[in-house]
Amino acid sequence: QLLAIQFFTEGLLGIIFSLYHGGLKTPVNLVSWIPLLYLGLIAGSLAWGLNSWAQTRIKPHRIAIIYILEPLVAGVLAFTFFSEQLGIKEFIGAFLILFAVVMPVFRNTKVF
Repeated sequence: QLLAIQFFTEGLLGIIFSLYHGGLKTPVNLVSWIPLLYLGLIAGSLAWGLNSWAQTRIKPHRIAIIYILEPLVAGVLAFTFFSEQLGIKEFIGAFLILFAVVMPVFRNTKVF
């Protein structure tokens, strides 16, 4: 039920912003629909569905750690696969994220 509410809200906001920025334009041929269907069904529905399913089976503190590390992993993957240049701000951000994850260990707090 939560997943349906999320999709409905995203779709409604997407339509509102599309109308505000020039209107809805639909592809005219089948070749253009294939990437849209992939993004909607695989990258959207399947990914969010698996995400919601996993959140009901994993402890909340582990989920929090996964979400905290998400921007760090995205930066490392962008650097590795797309030769993205990382500046001082990105390294400071990565350090702060790692510090936030590791800090409870040094404070003698049980993380897992």
